[in-house]
Amino acid sequence: MTSSVLGVLAQRLVRKICPNCKASYKPEPSSAEILFIEAAGVAADLDNITLYRGKGCVQCNNTGHRGRMAIHEVMPIGNHVRELINKRASSDEVAIAAKQESNYSIMRQDVIIKALAGNTTIQEVMRVAYTAT
Repeated sequence: MTSSVLGVLAQRLVRKICPNCKASYKPEPSSAEILFIEAAGVAADLDNITLYRGKGCVQCNNTGHRGRMAIHEVMPIGNHVRELINKRASSDEVAIAAKQESNYSIMRQDVIIKALAGNTTIQEVMRVAYTAT
């Protein structure tokens, strides 16, 4: 079966910021938001980050969120990864090999990029990314 698999895709849904009440803010330099972004390895100017959140309004029932969007993790299956799968290697071994072998897109990085773009909140990123690696 591994000979026909080209890649593996994982996805989750995160809440989007309500566009009607979206507001920007600057996080404190030693805040949990900054530490989380730094730990995820996303290239960003951490001193000049602007984050976003919804204030709450009638349109979003005062939640600050309206709608959902997908976040993704894509693991292409190359020759080395395919060999490890065939040998029934552990998931940790397969993940390490995939990161070394290809352009493995990690879900945590995808969702942080979307938060920095103002599509979702950093709190939503932290909620989802702690369970999605």
